[in-house]
Amino acid sequence: MTLPGIWGVERFGRRRLLLVGAIGMTVCEYIIAIIGSTVPQTQKSAQSAEVALVCFYIAFFASTWGPIAWVITGEIFPLQIRAKAMSLAVASNWLWNFVLGYVSE
Repeated sequence: MTLPGIWGVERFGRRRLLLVGAIGMTVCEYIIAIIGSTVPQTQKSAQSAEVALVCFYIAFFASTWGPIAWVITGEIFPLQIRAKAMSLAVASNWLWNFVLGYVSE
């Protein structure tokens, strides 16, 4: 889903894609929370719906917030410091991904 997101940045603009992605991810999370708190855990259809909604959530993120963050980060720094600033941004991204992955397991 990242490739359609990269295409959509130029076609639809950053703001519209970020808003659509935020709304889509929010709706998916709310429905997951509603299903998880109201339906018994033994019901197979509810489990399948939650898995599908998580997949939709990932699709919304991968096509909007995922690639746009890199586009915006690449554009906000002046040319004199862009290489160093981008290397720090990438290092920070890897560090926080590691920390979140380590803490959540």
